[in-house]
Amino acid sequence: MMTTEPTDIFFGDDDYPFAFGWPEIEELERVTNKGIPQLLQEFASGLTEDTPYRWTITDVKNTIRVGLVGGGMNPKRAKELVETYLLKHGLTEARIIAMEAFYNLFGSDEDAENGNRE
Repeated sequence: MMTTEPTDIFFGDDDYPFAFGWPEIEELERVTNKGIPQLLQEFASGLTEDTPYRWTITDVKNTIRVGLVGGGMNPKRAKELVETYLLKHGLTEARIIAMEAFYNLFGSDEDAENGNRE
């Protein structure tokens, strides 16, 4: 099930709504030059010992920024927030935030929290 309802996720200094409507999906695909399935697959890489990491910090950064804008944040503020807090979270945690925002696009909050990825 695809949803464009915002989901609050802690990032930086507070919980912020993240959402991906069609405009945000198209923007993310444009700036990363990758489709959503490819981004999801890359973010999931490295979760097991057999899988090498394939995600990039630029893709994580753009996913968080675009998700914040989709949640209703001013684009300038979203960029400032990402530039201020992204590396303070650490790369692995930032990737998890991006994954959580994405998984909520395709399922409920409960599904994302329970690891159900249908």
